[in-house]
Amino acid sequence: MINGYHDMKVGDQNYKLEVILKNYQAVKKQILNQLKTDSSSIVYQLWNFYLSQDKMCHANCSQCQMISHLSNDIIINEPFMIKTGQTLMLRQTAVRPFLKWTNDQIKGDAVTIKILVTWILEDVLNLPHTINLLTAYICRHNACLLYEVPTINEELCDFERLLEYQYTKDIVYGLLCQIIVLYQALSKQQFSHGRSHINSFLFNKTPCDYTYEYNKKSYHIQCDYTLQLADVSYSSIKYNNHLLFPHHTVVNILCNHFHSQHKQTHTFVVNDIEGIKHTLPLSIDLYLVILSMMENDNFFNTVMENQNCYDLWKNLWQQQEGLVEQRLMNNDKSLTEIKMYVDPYPYLFNYITT
Repeated sequence: MINGYHDMKVGDQNYKLEVILKNYQAVKKQILNQLKTDSSSIVYQLWNFYLSQDKMCHANCSQCQMISHLSNDIIINEPFMIKTGQTLMLRQTAVRPFLKWTNDQIKGDAVTIKILVTWILEDVLNLPHTINLLTAYICRHNACLLYEVPTINEELCDFERLLEYQYTKDIVYGLLCQIIVLYQALSKQQFSHGRSHINSFLFNKTPCDYTYEYNKKSYHIQCDYTLQLADVSYSSIKYNNHLLFPHHTVVNILCNHFHSQHKQTHTFVVNDIEGIKHTLPLSIDLYLVILSMMENDNFFNTVMENQNCYDLWKNLWQQQEGLVEQRLMNNDKSLTEIKMYVDPYPYLFNYITT
């Protein structure tokens, strides 16, 4: 049994593809088990036992050698395919790792918390909307994160590229439903995205088709494409009654939630956020992601012209004597005086297919 990467012995056996992938999964499982059983110890053990950290590495540590055996065509931040047919990508970023445990809270640098949050989401969400982070390690002063990435035509596909590639009213409706379901599920984990935008997602050509339970009813979620939450760099989550968050979360929430929506000329402006301005409920993530989607004119027009899509958009907002209908039907992107819900999901699920 592998007990952390430092127990992996260098040898031909460890460089077989199936062994490498099996070891990655085993270490990930051990880290999650440690978080469940003894969260305070993960502060010391994560980078000193479970994950590899080699500050003097020159491509000679066990992790670098194992990565090199996955493919001969590895370029940092570029997708590459391995023999199993999976498309992987090695991301690299500078890091100063630290973790601190205080009063059932685990605070750390953004990269380390991102690693843990990504694995926690994979563990707690039984949905196809999480990205598979295979492993992470530190080589000198860089954190290296190896992902299995979703692609379309062997390329990474973000929201803008997806809409350039193909979109229909059914795809637009399916994407909205996926976003609503995902953030409703995340709210049960006290997840806060931190930088809520559709650019945090990637898309693949695997059809989305599953049933989601909400308030004792089943909802059928279906779409030609599946979205995956790929960036949780500024996110926090509660896991096993412990809150994990990056040390700059509060600053990012305040800056991003209330200022990033005003930077572009075609951006929605929401002036009245009564009821959530100070408390910042988790529904703010849902609103900001959908608003970022609606900034795309093609997406916006499709929503406004299709009844199913429009019903979801309209019922995001508190109904105020026809004000919502008037503003939205006039394609008015200034949502002044329109109020959000602290909990919009009971209204939205009325317009999702059962």
